[in-house]
Amino acid sequence: MELTVQIPDDLAIRMSASGCDLSRRALEALALVEFKSGRITKPELRRLLGFGARYRLDGFLKSHDVCEDYTMEDFERDREDVIVARGKGLRVTGTLEVLDLAAQRGLVNFAQAVQPSSADNV
Repeated sequence: MELTVQIPDDLAIRMSASGCDLSRRALEALALVEFKSGRITKPELRRLLGFGARYRLDGFLKSHDVCEDYTMEDFERDREDVIVARGKGLRVTGTLEVLDLAAQRGLVNFAQAVQPSSADNV
């Protein structure tokens, strides 16, 4: 589907003065509103924005101050992804790798690592 938005020329000139793509900005704004309202899912948002990798969508959401609940189920799914990636000989980096290695060495409990601290509730 193609969508056309009418913007007065003087405003369009000012809005695009920084060289940004107004069409892309409009798409991102609409997609973000639809996601926040619950009318589209995270996979649908990723598809709509053309992001192939989850981390790109996560970065997009973070840059727009969209925080999501990260459940134990999410964590376990991500941990399984790390195990699968390592099984394929891929190197995994980042927080999840650090937590996984720490858990393997008995230094941290996964459930405790992802629980919000009492300071987060202040």
